[in-house]
Amino acid sequence: ALGVRTVVDVRAGTLQWMLGRAGARLQNAMMRRLLRRGDAVVLECPKDVAFVGETFGRSSLYLPNVALARDCERIRPNPDPPGPGGALRLVHSGRYSREKGTGILLEALRILSARGVRAELHLTGQGREPEILEMIRRYVASPPPGIPVIDHGWEVPDLYALLASAHVFVMPTTWRGEGHPNAVTEAMMAGLGMVLTDWIHREDILPDE
Repeated sequence: ALGVRTVVDVRAGTLQWMLGRAGARLQNAMMRRLLRRGDAVVLECPKDVAFVGETFGRSSLYLPNVALARDCERIRPNPDPPGPGGALRLVHSGRYSREKGTGILLEALRILSARGVRAELHLTGQGREPEILEMIRRYVASPPPGIPVIDHGWEVPDLYALLASAHVFVMPTTWRGEGHPNAVTEAMMAGLGMVLTDWIHREDILPDE
C-alpha cells in the first residue's frame, strides 16, 4: 500500500496522546496513513492494540519491551530485607527530568526523613534539565537527615548488581507518553518492591492485584 513492504513499530505509550494532540496535524496525518496502510503494525502496549483495532479496523501485534535471557541470568534478587533499624535501599533508574518525576522523588525524601524512615536513594540515569540536575547535586551534597542520595550517573558499572542490592524501585513518572519502561521490567526481574505512579498503561504491566 505504501510502495514497499512496511512494518510500523510504535514504541513507548505516546500513540493515543499523539493522535489526539492539537497543533500536530501533519504528524497526525502521517501516522494515521502509516497505521492504515502499513503491512504490519507492532505496538508496545495492549491498550494501543485495542485502540488501533477500534479506530482503524485492523489487527496489530503486541510486542512489549522484554529482557534478554542473558540479562535474566545476571540478576540475583536481594533475599535480605532491611534488618531492625537498617536502611531501606531505594533505586530509581531512567531519565532525570521533571516529567519523569525526579523532582517529586527527591522532595518525597524529606517526608520520609521527617517520619524517621532510614533509607538511601540510588539514582542512575542522565538528563538535560538544568533545574533538575542542580536539584540532584543539592540533594547529593546535603541530603535529608538519615537518607543519603547517591547519583551513579549513566555509566553505572553494573546496573543489575545495583538493582539486585536494592529493596524498592521508585518511579513517580508524570509523562503522558509512558508505555512499558525497560527500567520497570529490569526492576521486576530483580524482585524489587515497586512504588509507581499511575499511567494509562501501568496496569497492563503491573496490575493492582
